[in-house]
Amino acid sequence: MNVFIEQAGMSLLVGALLLYYGIRMILTGDAGVMRRNSAQPLKDEKQYAKEGGKLVIIMAIGSFVMGILMLFNVYVAIAEICLVLLVVGCLWKSMNGKYGA
Repeated sequence: MNVFIEQAGMSLLVGALLLYYGIRMILTGDAGVMRRNSAQPLKDEKQYAKEGGKLVIIMAIGSFVMGILMLFNVYVAIAEICLVLLVVGCLWKSMNGKYGA
């Protein structure tokens, strides 16, 4: 168990934080959790928070999977998290264009 915490602890902690903020965005409908307060107003804040929350939860799941993969192969874990970041980044850009400022 100690080896698991040493190798995967940080990715599990980041995953837990992302999961918290993703659920918070979906439940409260507040997009201000992930945006600056000085940013331009959104076209549809509720939809932005709902879709953004889903994407943040996908990122949290990717972080948890990375933590598990770190036990077996570090290179596969890094490739997996890079792929998840790329996919979530593209989906976030699309969502921002649709519901963002």
